[in-house]
Amino acid sequence: MPWLTKHSPVLLERIVSGLSYLTFGIAGILYSIFKPTEARSLFFRFHFIQSIMLCIISYLLTWCLGFLVESIGGFFQTFHFTQGLDSTMLVLGFIATGINILGKALIGYGTILAFLGKYAEIPMLSSMARKQM
Repeated sequence: MPWLTKHSPVLLERIVSGLSYLTFGIAGILYSIFKPTEARSLFFRFHFIQSIMLCIISYLLTWCLGFLVESIGGFFQTFHFTQGLDSTMLVLGFIATGINILGKALIGYGTILAFLGKYAEIPMLSSMARKQM
């Protein structure tokens, strides 16, 4: 289990790993291109892969919920159902906002722990990232 070792990542690895979360993986891609030997670090690869997966999942969930809100709103307006429109749109809006906030909080959590030189343990995502390493 290489993620349990006491190896402390160098400052550049920590910075690039943290920036990978904030830039949807672009910082990690550039680091892999310009410093390919340093990019083999397990710490960097873990955070890089996890940041890409987290950003993709967060983006897809936000997009799907936005599409769902627009579709249901259009359905209610097309058939002139006004009684349930307000409460349905309010609930879906709260759900979409909650998932968006959760995604941003997880991105912030990963960023902070990467800057600190620690592994960000996110349920299911961390195990998937380790399988890809």
